[in-house]
Amino acid sequence: MESTIINAKTLAYVELKTTHNRLHDDVEKAAGDFMATATQKLKVTGPMEFLYFGATGDMDAEYTLRIAYPVQEKTEAEGIKFASTEQFKCYSYNHKGTLSKLGSVYDKLFGEILAKQWVPASEIREVYHVYQGMEAPENLTEIQIGLN
Repeated sequence: MESTIINAKTLAYVELKTTHNRLHDDVEKAAGDFMATATQKLKVTGPMEFLYFGATGDMDAEYTLRIAYPVQEKTEAEGIKFASTEQFKCYSYNHKGTLSKLGSVYDKLFGEILAKQWVPASEIREVYHVYQGMEAPENLTEIQIGLN
């Protein structure tokens, strides 16, 4: 297990406050219009990403979620914000399969991080390289757990 560096990039995003228990419903409400606008009006350069800020294992604790696409440039589009990220040091892991199994994957990954005596940061990213639906075995999700 090694840490990796994700290069800086420009993201187009929408942001919401949610909890793990509300995540599915909140994302469903927020993502539809954003996805349509972003893919039609912006020069998207990669797959959709979820950026979690302050998420913990507590299913009812509120945190900030950015639903984002990397883009070539900032282009004005209604309801879309932009941010430039810095390099991101993280532990990266590719999960193939259903998204309902991500909880147990995170448990395993955090166990490995703590065993290495690494210190996790408050940012976690999920990059949806292949998304066929919540329960699709073909999904490929890259989990990036930030490291201090």
